[in-house]
Amino acid sequence: RGVFRLGPHRLEMGDPFGLFQAILDYPDFENVLIYPRVVQLPQVELPRGSADGHAPRRRSLTGQRAAASVRDYTPGDSMRLVHWPTSAHRGRLTVKELELEPSGDVWIVLDLNAAVQRGEGSTGTLEYAIMLAASLAAEMVSGNERRAVGLLTVAGDAVTTLAPQPGQAQLWAIMRALAPALASSTPLDALLQRSLRVLGRRHTLIVITPSVGEDAPRWIAEVVRAQGQGLASSVIAVTTPDDETAAAETLRLLGRLDIPYQLMRTDIRLRAALTYRRTRKVIRSTPTGGAFTVEVEEEVG
Repeated sequence: RGVFRLGPHRLEMGDPFGLFQAILDYPDFENVLIYPRVVQLPQVELPRGSADGHAPRRRSLTGQRAAASVRDYTPGDSMRLVHWPTSAHRGRLTVKELELEPSGDVWIVLDLNAAVQRGEGSTGTLEYAIMLAASLAAEMVSGNERRAVGLLTVAGDAVTTLAPQPGQAQLWAIMRALAPALASSTPLDALLQRSLRVLGRRHTLIVITPSVGEDAPRWIAEVVRAQGQGLASSVIAVTTPDDETAAAETLRLLGRLDIPYQLMRTDIRLRAALTYRRTRKVIRSTPTGGAFTVEVEEEVG
């Protein structure tokens, strides 16, 4: 991904004996924008709320709840969900199964702070997080729910704020913003703190971050503040294989706060979501020294 320049070009031609030479100069050049890779994501756990984004102020994270049935309690279930009359009748703890509808428009908050990035290239957290943001936007805009999606990040020295909008035009706007994105010096907690007014209310917040170390409690506190403002929130934690153990405490803290989270390791290879089939000619040799061409059809991601 990124912005690449093609040109100017020079073509030099000559004969095998060096007797003749021709040089052609092409001074023109063109900039080419390469978008981030879009992949098929595993099922991402999102916060739930009402379809129009309205969520109760008391527990904006969990959204509007409607108890559809009850089941036996399992370790990890919140005690808030215990259905006490049924528990007393059965003589064991039972909890309410809840039917929830998706909350409203989605803000993708992407943490590009250079201080928390790990690894290099396609297996580094920076490139992986950008790929996840692009893929999540594509899934939200083009999937079954077709939700309005926005992007908040700091790339280099520039703050990118694309308010949630539906449709393919918004997806390409997000892709254009992510394509040249560079690491920044802005911590995630500072980005969230100064952007709460921009994020508004009654939306869904999806935070993508590799910050799972000792600085994590600071940005988690800002996520909790966002919930208090009416933003249902969830976290996608991006780690390298070496950081998975260090991330355990951060994930436990998110769990204690009932913030949905998902761990994505950079060594997990995900299949391309945008592919097309092309046909190209390949030259094959024969045992006798001859050659022939065949057409090969292949899928390109």
